[in-house]
Amino acid sequence: MAVVIKLKESADPNPIRVEGIAEKDSGARQLIARDGERLTGEFPLDNVGYWYNETDLPGAPRRAAPPTPEERLHLAWALTWPGALFDLAYQLLRAQLGLPAAKAAGIDLVVAILGFFLFYTWVVRRAVRLNFPGFRLWVMRGDGGSGTREMSYAESLSVHWLIYWRSLMILLPIHLFFAVLLRGTGLYDRFLWSIPGWLCCAAAGLAILYFWLAGAAVGKRYSAFWLRLERVAAAGLLQ
Repeated sequence: MAVVIKLKESADPNPIRVEGIAEKDSGARQLIARDGERLTGEFPLDNVGYWYNETDLPGAPRRAAPPTPEERLHLAWALTWPGALFDLAYQLLRAQLGLPAAKAAGIDLVVAILGFFLFYTWVVRRAVRLNFPGFRLWVMRGDGGSGTREMSYAESLSVHWLIYWRSLMILLPIHLFFAVLLRGTGLYDRFLWSIPGWLCCAAAGLAILYFWLAGAAVGKRYSAFWLRLERVAAAGLLQ
């Protein structure tokens, strides 16, 4: 698979398709173009504006390969554990305060809203900035601009909203089923605010992200951007 690169300082607007790197006698590296023509001069790697696989090009005949199971696991874990720790910390604090049920319900709502708009959007931006084993994510805006590792708040909110409402499609019917089944006993509420309940919720979120939403979030074309998964094995061609 050839790699497509775009130079930061180049008058040529077209990307360059590269198949390999040639070592010069001086130890410097030169790129080898796809047709075998060697690019002249030393090529500084920090002059690369962006690069991607050919199948990641807008309008390419084939779509980019979806995340592998291992990549989905890394993404799901990165999106799950900060939220799980946040929920656990709040759950322990709530238990220590021993507030009346009415006041606790109001605080629960405030924490849920702040978590949705502030904390979990930060979790998404953090995941985009991470260098995972073998891959990383880029935010691509438009059809041909250079990618960035920095995601805006609005973009992270779009990704989090996708994860949230699709997770709700699975979790809400389960919650309603047990809430109706155990209505009047108080058992379900006590379970949700217990450590086993926290573990079940965290495990369910991780499973939904792994089997469905990690790939969906990366593969979706949002209104003004999309997420590109860059595999280090291909990037190593330029290292």
